[in-house]
Amino acid sequence: MSRMARGQSSTAPNDGAPPSYAVEYPSGAFSSHAVYGRRGEYYSTSDDVSPIPVTPQFVLGTSTEVAQAVKEGGHRALRQLITDAPLVKDASSIQPLRKSDFLFGDSVEDPDAVFIEAEQWLHKTGSGFIYLPKIPRHRSLTELRRQAVTREMSWRLTEEHESVHCGYITHQAFPGSSRSHITGLRPGVLGLDAPPRNEFLATASTLRNRLAALGREMPATRHRIYGWVHSLDKFWWTRMTTYVLSRWGEELHACGLYAAVRATMYGLPVSARHFCALFELYNSDSNTFLTRQGELGLALHEMHRISGLPMGQMLYQEYFPSNHELSLLKDRMPDRYETLWDLTCHYHIALAQSEPLAKRTKTFVSLKQFANYLFKNLESNSGEAICELAPLTPSGVNILMKKIDAHSYTTSSSEGGFPAGTKFKSFLWHATAPIRPMTLLAGFLAIWLKKCVVSYQSCDALPLEVLYPAVQLAYKKELSLLPVMVANIHRGLRQLSGAFTRKEKESPTQIPTLKTELPYTYLMAWFVLHRPDMMSVPSATDHSVPLLQLLENGKWEGRGFSDVRQQLQVHKCWTFSTCFPQFSGRYGDSLTDEERPREYRTHLDIGCFNWLVNIRPGYLTFRVRDQCFIEPYLPCRFARQFGYDQLYVGNPRQQLRAHGGLVDGLRAWLWTVTGCTGAKFSLPSADRQLNLTFLSCKWLLAANKTIPVKPIAELEAEEASQVDSR
Repeated sequence: MSRMARGQSSTAPNDGAPPSYAVEYPSGAFSSHAVYGRRGEYYSTSDDVSPIPVTPQFVLGTSTEVAQAVKEGGHRALRQLITDAPLVKDASSIQPLRKSDFLFGDSVEDPDAVFIEAEQWLHKTGSGFIYLPKIPRHRSLTELRRQAVTREMSWRLTEEHESVHCGYITHQAFPGSSRSHITGLRPGVLGLDAPPRNEFLATASTLRNRLAALGREMPATRHRIYGWVHSLDKFWWTRMTTYVLSRWGEELHACGLYAAVRATMYGLPVSARHFCALFELYNSDSNTFLTRQGELGLALHEMHRISGLPMGQMLYQEYFPSNHELSLLKDRMPDRYETLWDLTCHYHIALAQSEPLAKRTKTFVSLKQFANYLFKNLESNSGEAICELAPLTPSGVNILMKKIDAHSYTTSSSEGGFPAGTKFKSFLWHATAPIRPMTLLAGFLAIWLKKCVVSYQSCDALPLEVLYPAVQLAYKKELSLLPVMVANIHRGLRQLSGAFTRKEKESPTQIPTLKTELPYTYLMAWFVLHRPDMMSVPSATDHSVPLLQLLENGKWEGRGFSDVRQQLQVHKCWTFSTCFPQFSGRYGDSLTDEERPREYRTHLDIGCFNWLVNIRPGYLTFRVRDQCFIEPYLPCRFARQFGYDQLYVGNPRQQLRAHGGLVDGLRAWLWTVTGCTGAKFSLPSADRQLNLTFLSCKWLLAANKTIPVKPIAELEAEEASQVDSR
């Protein structure tokens, strides 16, 4: 009998069985696109002169005990912050303390100095002076880095125990038990047969149960899947993507985006019923999906396997930089500055061409309009080849000038480095110059970001704020596309969950409709990752490409559709290879997040540090203009997806904040990626059975109890009783 090679799957499917899309451990993307683990003080003690005053970490009147518990970051206090367990000073205390808004402190109001006014952009070209009208401007979060808070984690994140009482779910939904060696992921706890003091086992607040309490049930027949990507060879999206991959393939490979772009060329067939079957298992309190086998979450290494998106080392931000930041960009990176100027001008020109009236009312151009502006013949039925934007003639510019009533601009005083009396022509005259090739690539990336990765508000709108990150990506800036995509999924699911459970007076049992965009395509590919039988895929065996690309020719199946919760489960098939750069870890290695001497940076290599970010509690931050979506990321609730055993965590906390201002977003981001915390952890072991402790098994049985749908008469009686009480 031949011996199996190290890391090879021991549970390969038999012929005729559904394909397995088990995720490689750990993801190779974390080695080349990484967050560098700086020490927290590196940011908070910055010597940079900033006009923004440092805001307090806690609201006025916060007790010393609360501040100390949060700052120390102990695993006991951290578990109490993410669950409904009372926060107490120590194990012997019974007096509950006030919980902070976030895991790192309280939400604060952004100081007035954070906000800046709209500004014109004055620019000198080879042929004269051109100006852009006033554009709303915002500060980069890097300007707020002195607001950062420190993070301490001087405890074992993974903990091994011998002969632990473990549980399993029988077919009759009763807990069985056994004794096993486990490696658990903290801040989960072992527990005994009963939950800790003042904690209770409760039914989970999944969307299904929330709807049942309102007399509603899935599916939402009128729900529209805005943001779902599905295209064919003859449609504009696939034709444009094919052209761009051929024209700028080398550049996309250089910036690490070729595989991610290629994966979205076709997308997935739309299926509202499959989405609804998954969505009703969602619990917005924990950002997880509750199944009969345990909680499942959108683990970062799994989402990379699906999307090919990079982890990145800089936060993805949607904002348009101030003139001060643009002047620094011009001095340090003139090519990037010129490309941003070129792209912004063409954005406004496309907006002018799409405006139907002389009086400008539109504030954005649509994705398809901008695509057809940059690339011609995208939907040609005559077989014409795609060609790139050509310069406008002076007569064409004059027609546009009259259409939008554009005028020249003369400075009345010194402005933007130009003396008083300098005359600037309208941005429309920029259309007479040839467009830069890098501008075309950046323009495509802007469309790709909003169509596939960070669809928000309206899937057809291309906001001005996406232009700057698109230019950064075109010039190989490693932005955190993977975390922001996952954050955007949770943001969309949270908004949909709130809308579906909103009370309606006229039709109380009818699920309200809401136009909410989110990256459905990545989410549903993750669904197939854990339920391969839900989609038939011809020859989906190439694990060197993102899973989304493998599924592009798939068809949705209905087998087992009636009980997704019963069959949706964790993959226990792991493969491992150490043959990629900058990752020194092997199965079972013990590591410590220590500081590299005199460098304010973690001693861990990039791959190992990102595995630490992948398995410890943190936040996924999505910044849009002056607000941040700050989604909790709690791997301890779905530890088996990382190769660890599931410990007892407890009922998720309902008041854990998921939205804030710029200071909140900056703190959440840096608190998540801070290194040198002293955390000790072990990499998972190979080819082992993954267990649930007996207490976590009992919690799971209680959480999975379903609430029956309330009849309309009962709901009306409750409403009448509430009216009488008032």
